[in-house]
Amino acid sequence: MADSIYQPDCQRHPVNDEFAKLFGRASRSFAKANPALFAAEPEPAPRKALERKVEGTQHGDGRIVVRYRLCRCRCLDPDNAYASTKTLTDLLCRCGIIPGDDAQKIRLEVEQKKVDHRKDQRTEITITWPENVSL
Repeated sequence: MADSIYQPDCQRHPVNDEFAKLFGRASRSFAKANPALFAAEPEPAPRKALERKVEGTQHGDGRIVVRYRLCRCRCLDPDNAYASTKTLTDLLCRCGIIPGDDAQKIRLEVEQKKVDHRKDQRTEITITWPENVSL
């Protein structure tokens, strides 16, 4: 195996490391026979930093934040936690408390808290309106 380019006892060299990653069992004669496979890739040109700071037009995203806190004896996995709030979100829409339940109008956040007893289980709903939203 004297023909192999990857030799564990050789000095660490970027060519040896990259070659070993791509073709761990390839020999030097293979590399010589296939020069197109082992051509050096040009390095990309360095990127320039921004010349000026880009000013924002608005702070925040302007959506209503509906935050649910699920206090349960056994916490749910994230998929089921979000799914369990669907009925409540639909009811908030039907009552007119929030204008709709699509992602452009509200931001939905669900967190969970573990409680010790079943009598302490509850769902807390917090709704935060941005200052520029009207119903």
